Amino acid sequence: MLSTHVRNLRYKYPVILSTLLALNGCDGNTSGSGAQWFKGGTLHGATAGDWLRATDANRLATSADFCASIMRSKKPYNGDMDRLRRDAEWLNKNITDAATGASADEQVADICGMIMAVAEQTHAGPYSE
Repeated sequence: MLSTHVRNLRYKYPVILSTLLALNGCDGNTSGSGAQWFKGGTLHGATAGDWLRATDANRLATSADFCASIMRSKKPYNGDMDRLRRDAEWLNKNITDAATGASADEQVADICGMIMAVAEQTHAGPYSE
């Protein structure tokens, strides 16, 4: 399972992954029409404990921000909101699974970075197509 790989990587890449996320600018500027499910994410600097206490809508919107930011230079969404939602739901589930087994003060950006690094290596989630 992906979250097992994330737990194994957690101690190998401490601050590098969260720095990459910050440099990519998780600004939430995604485009598209319809429901605004991708707006209002506020968990970019949150801890695992914060993530687990947050609403589903906040976790999904933050996951969309992370996906849009990370995939911007690799495989941009270019307005494909269905793909963004699918990937955000996948990332949300994996961050939630990893946060459940993490220390409450583990940074969500670190967890996200590790998940996406493993996903890229294993062609999972956003990298599966």
